[in-house]
Amino acid sequence: MLNVALGGVTSLLAIPVIISIVGAPTWGSLAVAQAIGAIYAVGVGFGWGIIGPAQVAGLSASARGQFFKDSLVSRSLLFACALPAYVVTVLLVLGARSDIGAFLVGGVSTVVVAVGSGWFFVGEAQPARLLFNESLPRALGTIAGAALLFVSHSLLVFVAVQLLGILISIWMTTRSINTRHREGVLNRSVRDGFRRLKDSYASMVTAGTAALYVNVPLIVVSAAVPLATPIYAAAEKIQRFALLAMTPFTQVVQGYIPNADDTAGMRGRINRSVVIAFGCGAALAVGLGALLPWVAQLMTAGKVAVPFTLSIPMGLTTGLIVISGVTGLAALVALGKQRTVAISTVAGACVGLPLTVILGLSVGVEGIAWAVTISEVLVLAIQLLALARALPATGRR
Repeated sequence: MLNVALGGVTSLLAIPVIISIVGAPTWGSLAVAQAIGAIYAVGVGFGWGIIGPAQVAGLSASARGQFFKDSLVSRSLLFACALPAYVVTVLLVLGARSDIGAFLVGGVSTVVVAVGSGWFFVGEAQPARLLFNESLPRALGTIAGAALLFVSHSLLVFVAVQLLGILISIWMTTRSINTRHREGVLNRSVRDGFRRLKDSYASMVTAGTAALYVNVPLIVVSAAVPLATPIYAAAEKIQRFALLAMTPFTQVVQGYIPNADDTAGMRGRINRSVVIAFGCGAALAVGLGALLPWVAQLMTAGKVAVPFTLSIPMGLTTGLIVISGVTGLAALVALGKQRTVAISTVAGACVGLPLTVILGLSVGVEGIAWAVTISEVLVLAIQLLALARALPATGRR
């Protein structure tokens, strides 16, 4: 958890520095490029960040070296394919402008992150190596970039140094893993590299769908309501930091539910966890809805004002995500209902994505936020219905 907190804190502290020097509109455009990069990063990572840790944990030490080398080749090939498409997408969305080079480099950072292999350390249960080889270089890159931004007043310098920190982290993780797992050969075959992807399609589809309806709203804002881009970007950043703070709760519940002594015990743990999740989600929704405008003023050095008409749906969405993290990733997965979780995510995206465009064009930035809220309501409703059907069956076993 320390590695997640380190990355979150450094990113949070960098935001007011960036905004105070280059301005809120420029920072908002950078956030759009990063959102586009995050979508392509899912295709590059291709599910390894989701299923990779469990696969590593299930392999013998002698088999892990070959598994890592194979995944590294596949992810490198996917990055080479994604990079040109990413560049074209950013140019189409943001257009050619004076800072487009900085936006492209800043977004590339979010794409190349998927080539990193921190998930391998998670599967090995090596948090110290994850912190030293991945989290620390990335954090130092952000800190150094922010310091140089003060001197140069160049956004390109900031994102270039930040990208350098990420590239160093990739080199360090690769070196650490290869040093300890020398077995296996580096198969550079393009055909084999793509053939290996077939086992990760389901995870990639789930992660890709989630990435779409998490990142597309900001992209739609930049196209439909460009002046509101920094406002929505600030609100979304705060929302993500709030969810980051709730990560330990979700992780604890994910371990708590399946470790019950029997199925009856699991039923009780699910019920208790869902009740607690609703309490935490409701408190977070109210708190974030009320405090988000003030936090945005603080985070952006008073340069961005988030209205309550935006903070209220953003708060509700955050609370819903926390609840569905328990009903879906913890409860339904423990009951073997992974397919239902995937269906709920896809259903939310199918409703949320077109609704984002419709409400964005007709209502504005607040409409986009409510579209995301509605999609999360649908996701949670599907998961609760599935739980209601599954729990009685669990109790009869």
